[in-house]
Amino acid sequence: MGRILFKALLCLHRSRRWRPECSTLRAMLCLPKLLLLSLAIGASAGTAIAQDPVIAFPKNYSFALDNDLVSVIRVHYGAHERIGVHDHSKFPTIYVYFSDSGSVLFEHDEKPPFRPTRPPTTIGAFRLSPGRIERHAVTNLSDTNSDSCASS
Repeated sequence: MGRILFKALLCLHRSRRWRPECSTLRAMLCLPKLLLLSLAIGASAGTAIAQDPVIAFPKNYSFALDNDLVSVIRVHYGAHERIGVHDHSKFPTIYVYFSDSGSVLFEHDEKPPFRPTRPPTTIGAFRLSPGRIERHAVTNLSDTNSDSCASS
């Protein structure tokens, strides 16, 4: 199932829009497991509350797919780019990386503040977030772009 989800997200990444003719997406939508996966990762139509990244930073965040079951956001951080403070969903999220990229700094706006650095990623890598309300700024510390999708 993970391989099918990755292929579907990769198809969305390449086309930058929903394409019903994409056989991987069509097959994925037919699988009842998708519903179970969506529920397992806390899929919801809910989005960030205060600073929606899609609205605040449309150059960096855009919807690849958004429906009643799942929300998939394309994420782009340019080389050495800083993105201002924004919020993320409280629901569990899966991140799939579409490029080899360097480290990215996340500056969390909470008490006490903390600044984790995401290590470099490779094409096809993914990570799961258990879900929590999150507000942070992002700085790409690398000479290369970072491209991914976030699904919650």
